[in-house]
Amino acid sequence: MSCGGCALFQDVMVCNGLKDLGLKDMNFTWSRGDTFEQLDSAICNEIWSRFNPDTLVFQLLKIKSDHRPILIEIGNRDNKKDELPFRFFVGWLSHQSFTNLVRNEWVASNCLPDTIAYFIEKVKLWNKKTFGNIFATRKHVLGRLKGV
Repeated sequence: MSCGGCALFQDVMVCNGLKDLGLKDMNFTWSRGDTFEQLDSAICNEIWSRFNPDTLVFQLLKIKSDHRPILIEIGNRDNKKDELPFRFFVGWLSHQSFTNLVRNEWVASNCLPDTIAYFIEKVKLWNKKTFGNIFATRKHVLGRLKGV
């Protein structure tokens, strides 16, 4: 975008009382080599900001791209301190029982969020049973390697 385009965008933001919600973690959504840019933003007006003060904007993982999409979370994260966001691990695809898990546990309902929530709980249980706590295992293995 040219400087004129940036100024026009800023004018639109100011004239309409809009503000950028900012990014929670990193300040970029696109990278290539040593170049990092913020291509995506979440904007809101004063009313939205007043009624949703705990809105956060996160970058998701980049997969097969140099772009990190954003996720807008509305609500209070303090209530979810111990609950980590669900993350899909590509390694699951190579495990022989994952395909059967998907076939057996993806139970479609009229409510997509309920379907997803049910499936996520089943995947979390399967992951814990199949792989255990990979972070504790990693820490243990690294500790043993340091002792070697």
